[in-house]
Amino acid sequence: MKKIKPLALIFCFLIFFQSCSVYKPTYLTLEQLSETDGKVMIKTNDKSALKFKQIEFIDGRYYGVKKNSSKRILIFEKDIESIELRDKKASIRKTLIVSILGIGILFLIVNAGLGGEKVIK
Repeated sequence: MKKIKPLALIFCFLIFFQSCSVYKPTYLTLEQLSETDGKVMIKTNDKSALKFKQIEFIDGRYYGVKKNSSKRILIFEKDIESIELRDKKASIRKTLIVSILGIGILFLIVNAGLGGEKVIK
């Protein structure tokens, strides 16, 4: 029982603070994306996914700005298979659903760890 409580708390925090991002396919060009301010995922011809917080157009070239740093990565249009734009509403819904399910599972784990005693009086 003593081992279950810390494990349950760790599990709860991991689920609660997890943020999910949902991307939807878009038919916008790199030029149009450089004029917007939205998170973008670019799938390349070699099946890798590159995530950027925004696309910039500098000196006739397109650059993706990485999320956690200001590092710019050159984007070659010929290497792009598809472009997906982050769907904010779907991301929020998914995060809420995952958090609620995680809290429910945590409640079941804690309740089972207490030997069937009621948690709520």
